[in-house]
Amino acid sequence: MATTLDEVWVLFRETDRKFQDTNRRFQQTEKRLNTLSRQLGEQGNRLGDFVQAMGGPRQQASLDGADRLNAPLNNATHALAKTQHGHVQVSR
Repeated sequence: MATTLDEVWVLFRETDRKFQDTNRRFQQTEKRLNTLSRQLGEQGNRLGDFVQAMGGPRQQASLDGADRLNAPLNNATHALAKTQHGHVQVSR
């Protein structure tokens, strides 16, 4: 059975419509990814600012003895160790 010219045009229009819809969806996805990337970058900048503030010059001073226990730990599970009456308390 042969395909008529009118049937070919109908198929062509349907294919064109699907391509246009795919292109529109792709552009929406690209906009969302750009927005998300920008938002993640801003969050990274805020985290970097926080880390820099926490590691500023005032904490670079003498870290001998008890001062070492009062400095923030570089460990994800322990936020701060404190000396109290000769014992070390660890806050989480």
